[in-house]
Amino acid sequence: MRWIFSALTIVFSSLPAYALLAFEVAPQDVERIVVVGLDAQVQMVGQANAAKLRVSGIDDTSEPGNFALERKDRVLFIKMQEFSDKKEWKEALTKPHKKKVLEFTGASVPVEIQLREGSVSSQKWSKELKISLVKGKVVSNGGSASLSIQLQNGDVTVVDQTSKLAADVYKGQLTVKNLQGDLDGSVFSGSMNIEKSKGVLSVTTTQATAKVVQSSGTLQFENVKGSLVAQQFAGRVDGQTGEGSVSLSILSDTDVHVKSNTGRVSVQTTPGSGAFLNLLTTDGEITVPGELRVNRSATEKSVKGRLKGGEQKGSIVVRSQEGNILVK
Repeated sequence: MRWIFSALTIVFSSLPAYALLAFEVAPQDVERIVVVGLDAQVQMVGQANAAKLRVSGIDDTSEPGNFALERKDRVLFIKMQEFSDKKEWKEALTKPHKKKVLEFTGASVPVEIQLREGSVSSQKWSKELKISLVKGKVVSNGGSASLSIQLQNGDVTVVDQTSKLAADVYKGQLTVKNLQGDLDGSVFSGSMNIEKSKGVLSVTTTQATAKVVQSSGTLQFENVKGSLVAQQFAGRVDGQTGEGSVSLSILSDTDVHVKSNTGRVSVQTTPGSGAFLNLLTTDGEITVPGELRVNRSATEKSVKGRLKGGEQKGSIVVRSQEGNILVK
């Protein structure tokens, strides 16, 4: 095995039934590491001053279900050994068993993880990380490089990320806290919670609820039947909704542009904001402070004018087909 992995330091630890393989590699010696398997627990801890990355939990056997190490050029593959027939595959998919544990500690390198089921946790990882799970849980803390997550069923939590985050959850919960970078977040069914984040925040929901709290930058959203709530947002809000409601609480000097089909749109401004309003609905109703007048015609209702205030900053533009519009 040593001649295959000439750039690696190989270490074996004896156990009763088999041997576990651990290896160390310098970041400059690999392009990336790819983990592929049925299920596993992957734990990653980046260390800023480490000269090498240590990976443990690989099996020194060819037994099906174990993870083995392969190398193709400068790419390392940690792959689960496949089962020989359908019966073994069925048993592996249906019978409960202890998940393999893979540990990455030390210098960060680009990593791709592809699992059917399991969990991935990362701390202070400073190289690109891509994670794809059918079912499971992902937790990332203190990442400083691009992070991409795809999860069909489960929960994702990302805290203190300082680079771009792309997270696509079909069914489950996406939680993002203290992000300093752009977000491309999507949840089909479940919930999305974003707190104290700054950047271009792109939010897509179908049947999910989305909440954005104490954040700033640009909020771009596309909602179908879910609901979107933004509290104390500063910057620019630009999005559209179908049936779902949109409730925005904005700070001064924030620009809002929202389109709605039947969903209700409400905007809470700060006292004395002086924001300029440009509102229009075809079949819905418009409610605004008393100093503004709602213009009514046979085909639409509309409002144009400024709220009271000395600053006179920011604008609120809302277009709706059947939904109601409320500005305070």
